[in-house]
Order: sequence, then C-alpha cells, then structure tokens
Amino acid sequence: MDAGPAARLADDAALAYLLAGKATVTLRHVQTGTRYTYTVTAVTTSSPTTTTPTTHVVRLVDPRSRLAEEVGHIVGGRDFMARRPPEGTEADRPARAFAFVLRRLVAGETLPDGVEVWHEGTCGRCGKPLVVPESIDRGIGPRCAKGKSAGPGWPGMRLRVPSGGPRRIWRPLPYCEDV
Repeated sequence: MDAGPAARLADDAALAYLLAGKATVTLRHVQTGTRYTYTVTAVTTSSPTTTTPTTHVVRLVDPRSRLAEEVGHIVGGRDFMARRPPEGTEADRPARAFAFVLRRLVAGETLPDGVEVWHEGTCGRCGKPLVVPESIDRGIGPRCAKGKSAGPGWPGMRLRVPSGGPRRIWRPLPYCEDV
C-alpha cells in the first residue's frame, strides 16, 4: 500500500503522532542536512492478572534497505530509555537526537529553528495512507482522530487469551478511511 504525501508536523501535533502507536517519523536538522527515520510502535503486554503500561519501541530505519535497528523505548509516554552504543560515538547520535526531540515535545517546548519532524504520509495510529489535508497536517486520519479505530496501543484494542496461556493476538478492526 502506498503512502500519502509526506508532511512536516507542527510541534503540537508531533508528540501525538509519535505516540499514536504505528508511527514512522523522520527527524531533520536543516542546517546540517542530517536525517534520522524511526518507527515508533506501541506494545502493551498483558496477562490474565495484570496489564503493564504501553511501551513504545523506537527503531532507527535505514532509508535504503528499510531494515530497522532498535535504539530504545518510550516508557509512560514521556521517558526515553536508549539502548546506546558507547557514548560519544557516531552510532550514539540517532538515540540522542530522538531523546532531545521527545524531551522538548513532552515539556511542551517548541523545537529549535532548523529541527523538523516529518511523517511519511500514513496515519500514525493505523498506518493507512492519508489523503485529507487536515489529516496530513496532524498525521492522524479522521477515523483514528475520532477514536473510531482501534489501532495499536489505543483504547478499544482487543486482546484475547488462548487456552494455552497468555499471548497477544490482534483482532482485525476497521481502520482509517480518508476517502
């Protein structure tokens, strides 16, 4: 499935997009030309007796091969815990860049001039292509914005436990319809 048009997210929409559950986001530094693309996926672990808070797994994506390497987790929608290589190395930069942007967005601060957050043209909650201009601006489709879709990590997500013990199984539900 092809994505809709990519768009730059405003600071107030960027955090909601990052935590939507199925986001692909690019952080861009205008002055240096540096870009890092990440997937941010919500994961909720549950058992018959407990449910842990949603954790978001952050993976750095190689734009050419589309292979992804885990760089850390967002816990509780605000704290980034990096899986860092030795500090100060070139490989440390993607985790530090993501942590910087997340920290500023969570604090309600604006990002510095030259730091941009872009989405790839798909709904951050369900992954469907975006075509409605308002949806493209916020990175979330109209059905998901109204809460009528049960994308990963959102209220309405349905889990069932098979007789063999706890295991996560997704039940297909309707997704964003931008047309």
